[in-house]
This record gives sequence, structure tokens and C-alpha cells, in this order.
Amino acid sequence: MSHNLGPVLELVIFKLNEGVDRAEFLRASDGISSWARKQPGFISRTLSHDPETDTYFDVVYWRSMDDAQAAIPVAERSDECAPAFEMIDRTNVLMHHGVQQAEPVAV
Repeated sequence: MSHNLGPVLELVIFKLNEGVDRAEFLRASDGISSWARKQPGFISRTLSHDPETDTYFDVVYWRSMDDAQAAIPVAERSDECAPAFEMIDRTNVLMHHGVQQAEPVAV
């Protein structure tokens, strides 16, 4: 039995290219947020950083799997996303999508 209770999570795990300034990347990342706000089915985006491993976690929520999948090739061609994408080490990017399976738990 399939449970599709809520939005689709997109989790992208990555590191920056050698020598990229973190502050410069964060400024460029605003372009991804600006682009995402205009995409069909976009709900939210959060970018987090683990300083111990120098790894980034980009968490995006989409209304549906179709919306999430459709956004990928559009982002790849986007002039707004390009500056940030050029700073990412694309050889080790992990991208996963998941459909919510249980009700959220919150305080």
C-alpha cells in the first residue's frame, strides 16, 4: 500500500570546488532560491552546512514528484542557478527524492 501523505522532499548533498569562497557561494545560492520560487510546485528551500565535513545539504520541498523531476533540467539551463552550480563540485553530488510516508512530528 502506497502512502502519499504530503510533499516531495529533494535532498541534495554536495561540497564546493576547491578554493571557492563560502560567502561568495551563499550569495550565488540566492539565485537558486530566486529561480525556485518561480517553479511550478515549489514549496520551500533550506540550505545547511556541516563545518566538520564542509558539506552542504540543500533541502527542497515540492508539491509532487512530477514537479521535482521537471525542475531538474530547467535548473540545469537556468542563468539564475548557473553561478552557484559552477561553484559546486559536481563529481560527488548526491540527489535524492522522497515522498512523505508518515505524518510530520513537531513540537
